[in-house]
Amino acid sequence: MSIVIVGASLAGLRAAEAVRQAGFSGSLTVIGDEPYRPYDRVPLSKHVLSGRLPAEHCTLASLHPIDARWLLGRAVVGLDRRASQVVLGDGDRIGYRRMLIATGARARPWPGPVPPQVVTLRSLDDASALRALLPSCRRLVVVGGGVMGCEIASRAVEMGVRTTLVERSATPMGALGRPIGHLLAQRMSTQVDMRLSNRVVEWMVKDGHLAGARLENEVVEADVAVLALGVLRNVEWLHGSGLPDAVCDEYCRVLGPDGDPQDDILAAGDVTGAAEHWGHAVAQAAVAGANLVHPRSQVYHPFSTWWTSQFGLSLKVVGSPQQATEVVLAQGSLEEYRFIALYGRAGKTVAVLSCNHARWLPFYEALLGTPFPPPGGGPERPEVMTAL
Repeated sequence: MSIVIVGASLAGLRAAEAVRQAGFSGSLTVIGDEPYRPYDRVPLSKHVLSGRLPAEHCTLASLHPIDARWLLGRAVVGLDRRASQVVLGDGDRIGYRRMLIATGARARPWPGPVPPQVVTLRSLDDASALRALLPSCRRLVVVGGGVMGCEIASRAVEMGVRTTLVERSATPMGALGRPIGHLLAQRMSTQVDMRLSNRVVEWMVKDGHLAGARLENEVVEADVAVLALGVLRNVEWLHGSGLPDAVCDEYCRVLGPDGDPQDDILAAGDVTGAAEHWGHAVAQAAVAGANLVHPRSQVYHPFSTWWTSQFGLSLKVVGSPQQATEVVLAQGSLEEYRFIALYGRAGKTVAVLSCNHARWLPFYEALLGTPFPPPGGGPERPEVMTAL
């Protein structure tokens, strides 16, 4: 039997390891459109931009022997399900008995032409290019106030670059809700020019170079801009195959046009749309890899965990704050930016956020699924937890 993994990503690597751990000794092929072995994208906006970590040091180590055939720098452009083959951009076809889709996602581009100084940050090449631009940058504009945009702005400030952050919503870090978003905005505004509830409507160009960004009611100077507008999942190569997407069931089997699971085609990681976080990709890939060898032997239970480091704050999240309707201060001090916040919905605790207070995170993580809000009292805890 032959197994093909499309996507030399974090999920692709961990799935390949799981395939071998499950006892598979047959042909294993990993295909990637980038010329690099699987690498960790997390440090790109955290450490590579600041120069603390060379881009080439982001390569992921194999935790278990894989013994795979690696086809790198080879884009997959189509899927022939009738022949059980993936089609490469150069016309080659690779046959499979079972296949895993781990093609991930790419940065959402600007909807139109842009000057070369307007860039995105998703790949190793992106990080290297932006790192080369920043030392001579006088004024940077970051478009998008999510995790990626805020991390980029933070790194730029550390490098002494005057930075403007443009966000269409009323607060940055929208996934954390408005109360926490307003608190973070206060912190960021001491170091970054914030343009909230605003958007870029036009790029200003002079002599072929970026000169600024026209917002809804002003023009901001800029010689470099970074787009942090979210991602698009890499599923276009599936068009024409009869598979509408890479959405999968609890066994990681890709769903067909009628919602019927495909026993020979599985998926893992960002491409599934379940969650765009490192921990999700690792956990889902482990289940998918095992199920490639022993079908329906394991079930994947999505669970979100992520962290970010920005503006002197270490933020760690467990659960799904974007699903919450309330948030309370559970411990610590908002004024000191050292606290635990709990998120609730319909009387249940659905997420926990630690801000520079991670040693208490395991205690509150155990409260997920329990009644919300929990009882107050105790060290640095309010007697009654009231909604922020």
